[in-house]
Amino acid sequence: MEPAPGHCPRLPFGQTIGGARTALARGLVAGSGLAVLAACAPTAAPLYSDTTTPVVLTTLAEAGIADLRGRYRAALCRRLPAGGPRCDDVLLRLPGEIAPPSDIPPPDALRRYRVAFVPGLFAECLRALARPFSDVIDGLSRAGVDAHYFSVSGRGSTAANAERLATQIAALPDDPRPLIVFAYSKGLPDLLELVLRRPESAARIAAIVSVAGAANGSLLADRHLTAYRQWLSALPLASCGATFVSNGGGATVPPCQCRSSRS
Repeated sequence: MEPAPGHCPRLPFGQTIGGARTALARGLVAGSGLAVLAACAPTAAPLYSDTTTPVVLTTLAEAGIADLRGRYRAALCRRLPAGGPRCDDVLLRLPGEIAPPSDIPPPDALRRYRVAFVPGLFAECLRALARPFSDVIDGLSRAGVDAHYFSVSGRGSTAANAERLATQIAALPDDPRPLIVFAYSKGLPDLLELVLRRPESAARIAAIVSVAGAANGSLLADRHLTAYRQWLSALPLASCGATFVSNGGGATVPPCQCRSSRS
């Protein structure tokens, strides 16, 4: 008999039959436990309902999306250490993956753009231990790519970091080649704030690549904002000061404002 909804009765674990514990009794108890757990489990939400927005199932090619999984797999597998894990153990292979072309792109294709990287929250605070993307920048430089690291305040607001990014972009040598900028975590809203506030800087950027970017803010940051303001924002870190800028209305933007004005 199934339990009433929301009621999960205790199971008679350790019950004996005829004074002797038997494997059959344990099996029956275990089976009863599974049945009770299944009855008490919440009902799964439907995949669609009357209010679901209509969607269209199509292929990547018909949607105008370039499938670069094969190229990415080839680039990743070349960089795995000898004797390490197999490539298929590191990167899941899904159906329909297209093998990469055998031809190698000409060297000048790697030099038509400049590349830059923007770190995330607290990166400046930990720069004495490690710098994000440092190995990637070294590898790109050896390959002849003009690669740059744009530092931002580890505890700065998006507005303050946008101004800092604008200063660094303006300080780059004159070069007609546009930038491809990779932004990590909070570095993405910092960069989007730059695009919004500084169109002259945005004009020098050909593409923005998000690496786990907080494109629409962060629920985790919202949840712990009070604790951050009370404890971490005032924590004395010589290499990682909290920066503020005026928001144009006489007030100051608090540190770690993790949403850009586009959100």
